[in-house]
Amino acid sequence: MNKLRMLYKNRLIFNSLISVILAVVLPSISSALQISKVHRILWLFLIVDVLYALWCGWDIKKHHQSRWLMLIFPAIFLIYAVIRYGYYIYFLALLYLGFSYLAYGLTGQKPAEIRPRRKKDRSKKQKPQA
Repeated sequence: MNKLRMLYKNRLIFNSLISVILAVVLPSISSALQISKVHRILWLFLIVDVLYALWCGWDIKKHHQSRWLMLIFPAIFLIYAVIRYGYYIYFLALLYLGFSYLAYGLTGQKPAEIRPRRKKDRSKKQKPQA
């Protein structure tokens, strides 16, 4: 249990491990189980991996980590996908990077402060004539 806590605290190892599981292990398991390409692309590549990319960007911002950690998952996915599936899938790595950056950028921002407008004094004060 203590080792799991230490693993979770080391964000680089934790993100790398989850990235390898999602980018290498799950596609291999889905191929071994003969899940159709349509379901694999839809559920695994477009839903699960996009959700992980969003979580990864949010988590990096939350724990004040380096933005370079956002490149781990797309890089691992890109290397494995080009070897396994072909060059047409590299667009998904850009999609994951974009979603990670979007979640990173939107995390922790305060809403813009709305100030009431000052009413202009339209009635000109006239100087009293002596």
